[in-house]
Amino acid sequence: MTKSDSIRYDRLDDTEGQTRAIGRAVLDAVRRHALLGQPVCGLENGKVVWYSPAETLARLAETEAEATVPRPSD
Repeated sequence: MTKSDSIRYDRLDDTEGQTRAIGRAVLDAVRRHALLGQPVCGLENGKVVWYSPAETLARLAETEAEATVPRPSD
């Protein structure tokens, strides 16, 4: 086993970091899908809906804008 194949066990307990990484990966995949001109499905009120690439990119922009707004601390 090479060093690059070894598992970083010190990161296994960082579930918040893992969740952020997965979220970034999903947003990146959705963005790429839309940029390739493909519709993207999602859920609204428990029903599957399809978003056009333009709608998807607009929703991603809203999501990213919300993520940059500082949230009040509890």
